[in-house]
Amino acid sequence: MSSVRYFAKLFLLVGGIGGAALFACLALVGQVYERRMLQEVESRLRGVARLLDAQVNAMPSPPLPGGLARLQQEVARWGTVSQARLTLIAQDGTALADSLENPAGMGNQVNQPEIRAASAVGEGRAVRPGPPQGASVLVVALRNQNLDSPVRYIRAGAPLTGLTNVRATAWRWAATTALATWLALSAACAWIVSRLRQQVSQLVVAIQAIGRGDFRTPITEARSGDLDALSNAVSDMRAKMAADLDRLRQSSQQLSSLLGTMSEGVVAVDNRGRILFANNAARGLLEFATPDTVGRPLLEAVRNRAVQEAFEQAFRDAETTRREVEVGAHGRRVVSVQASRLPGEPSPGVLAVLRDVTELRRLENLRQEFVANVSHELKTPLTVIAACAETLLDGALDDAANNTAFVRRIAEQADRLHQLILDLISVARIESGQSRFEIAVVPLAPVVTGCLAQFAAKAEAKQIELAANPPTGELAVLADEEGLEQILSNLVDNAIKYTPARGRVSIAWQPRDGAVAIEVADTGIGIAPDDQPRIFERFYRVDKARSREMGGTGLGLSIVKHLTQAFGGSVSVSSDVGRGSTFSVRLPRG
Repeated sequence: MSSVRYFAKLFLLVGGIGGAALFACLALVGQVYERRMLQEVESRLRGVARLLDAQVNAMPSPPLPGGLARLQQEVARWGTVSQARLTLIAQDGTALADSLENPAGMGNQVNQPEIRAASAVGEGRAVRPGPPQGASVLVVALRNQNLDSPVRYIRAGAPLTGLTNVRATAWRWAATTALATWLALSAACAWIVSRLRQQVSQLVVAIQAIGRGDFRTPITEARSGDLDALSNAVSDMRAKMAADLDRLRQSSQQLSSLLGTMSEGVVAVDNRGRILFANNAARGLLEFATPDTVGRPLLEAVRNRAVQEAFEQAFRDAETTRREVEVGAHGRRVVSVQASRLPGEPSPGVLAVLRDVTELRRLENLRQEFVANVSHELKTPLTVIAACAETLLDGALDDAANNTAFVRRIAEQADRLHQLILDLISVARIESGQSRFEIAVVPLAPVVTGCLAQFAAKAEAKQIELAANPPTGELAVLADEEGLEQILSNLVDNAIKYTPARGRVSIAWQPRDGAVAIEVADTGIGIAPDDQPRIFERFYRVDKARSREMGGTGLGLSIVKHLTQAFGGSVSVSSDVGRGSTFSVRLPRG
């Protein structure tokens, strides 16, 4: 109901009835003013309670040791500012804080009518009789919607002293004033009603807006009146909350941007194991099960017991926890977890930094395997050379029938050792990028002819047919000529070694999908399917004993793979056990 309607009622009622009805008019005005003032006081108390509700929810929950004493101090201060008696009540009815009394002596409040109503519908009110010769008290109670807060009910109360004054004033004016007085009183009543309604309405709207997080709803400047202190308090509070919220948003945005650009994963969990923050890198490293992870338990989002245990250990221990865990299907990724407790007593949670160390661990394993393989490969020829030399020194040097065989054996192993060292140097240079290749257009026919001529004698000794299957027309590739010769030499040498007598080794090359495919095929022993994915690894041999017996170093196919990749190509193999193998090298067409 607007202020204009209140004024119209007052004026028409007093003017129509006249002097004879002055007493009735003033009594009615008193009743209307009493009812309206009761509503306004109730509205004000409800606004104060809602404001206090917002303040309580903004405080840390649950309270730390000493938090109730601090809460009592804050409630006393809020009661002074709002000119109301404020009480915070727990779920079981225990008074936690009161702006006028010691809550410990107040007794249980659960059966108070306003508390019962707030428990049922979220809000309650009651009017209680005051002390003898005193005014009644209006109380309003609200139920806190934050289930994590120890404060369940917020109650605000104020004495209705204004109502008693209204009754006395109405009857006094009825007996002592004249017609001119009631006109002024009517105007004054209308003005007061309008002013109070305007202020209260603005405060209600502003407080509701603050509750929604909207700090732009204006509050008119304070003027002298009963609600000025509350209006000023709400204005100051709104300005401070808006400034604090802006600073928090800016800090949050800056922190989120910084953490979002990090290559390392960052995860923060609270003391209940629920995720507070996780950047994009962490989501990728730990492969979160759901995109919305904030507020969820860590184990539910990650579904990895080792990660959960690392966070639990960090929360228990004062020292930083460092652990490597395997994540993903079949542990295909190794993640280093460095977790530390967040400062505070008790600690509010754990912060962890995650790094992907999969490639580092793979390289370490390769290095260990490489050292072990090199040691083994060097040990074999050195053992043979040492044994032959000792045999010669022990007397076989004078044995004309066998001394030449021992010397020849030493020479063979020395050649093998020399070839192994050359291959190791070649692999190391190619992998490190130290080899400088002169990429040019290289015709294939001359290179293939030279390779076949190089191995013609070796093939003839084993009665193996060497053949070339050239395409129609000339074909060239983009490669380093010396590197291309080494690729073909290694492939043809391997094919001859593992092809029985009266077998066949052929080289064919054809254009294919904008590139050139060079195929070296043989009718040898073949390669089992389980071994085919690994034959291009360093020192990997299908038949280790036979390979060493034939003088192989175990690095030929590895050199082929690295050279082919250096030229922008690829190499693959297809083979059937007992039927032969075909190695296919694809290089850019020149």
